[in-house]
Amino acid sequence: MQEKGKIRYLLLFFAIFSFMASAFSLEKGPEPSKVVLVITDKSCKICSCSQQEKFLREIGGNISFREIDYHRPQAKRMIKNLNLGTLPAFVADPALFEKSQYKKIFFFRHQHLILRKPLSGIFLFLKRKGIPKKADLFVDISSANYLKVIKVWEDFKREGWKINIHILPFSSQNREYARVWAAIRYLYPHRLSKDTLSILKAFKRIWWQSDLEKLGFDVEKIQTVAASNKIKNLLENSRKLAEELNVDKGGVILVNNRYIFFLAGSDKGGIKIQDLLKSFNYE
Repeated sequence: MQEKGKIRYLLLFFAIFSFMASAFSLEKGPEPSKVVLVITDKSCKICSCSQQEKFLREIGGNISFREIDYHRPQAKRMIKNLNLGTLPAFVADPALFEKSQYKKIFFFRHQHLILRKPLSGIFLFLKRKGIPKKADLFVDISSANYLKVIKVWEDFKREGWKINIHILPFSSQNREYARVWAAIRYLYPHRLSKDTLSILKAFKRIWWQSDLEKLGFDVEKIQTVAASNKIKNLLENSRKLAEELNVDKGGVILVNNRYIFFLAGSDKGGIKIQDLLKSFNYE
């Protein structure tokens, strides 16, 4: 009997202890969520922030995100006050984050934490003027995906877009092709709508000069013009555009002079050309 009394006492003790622990847990509640404001373009169906949000959750634990369209008054005020130049923008209250843990991924501006650009990514340049149905495609001839990427030109032309192709001067060979391409565009603008793909494909061949001659181009004249100051100035404008957009590899496309994407096949997780045209073919 005495032993049974001890067991009842212990059971009662554990029952009371469990009840108090449960009550304390309920009173304390879960760890408060860290809210990050995401300023984005909700009208853009292919402008995703999911990868960035996944990354922040992995390193920051209990984080929730509140997306707001950049046309909204609150977003407009924040864009102006924080001098934001690109979207998406991830903005947080410094009080919710430990500085030591997050100083490498956020920077501090006007009492707010803002996710650094390499991590936030860019799909929209806010300070660039929109030009409907205009595209700029950046290509790297040395890339294994070069021939696949240049076919995008055909897709855009078919839909009535004006598309410029910029050869990135990552090597001495690329720089030569960039000069020749700029000279052809300058000398033969009337041939571009028909022969652009044939010209760009020729650059992948050892005897590209012969291929251009077969297409009816005066290679000697092209090479003379390619060495002129006029072409140097055109290439400088192209270089400045790539630098402004932080383009450091081929397969990048600027759409409507404001939106920028990696194309599928040129970068992991890139945008499919059909989805891109579907999203922007409303003009």
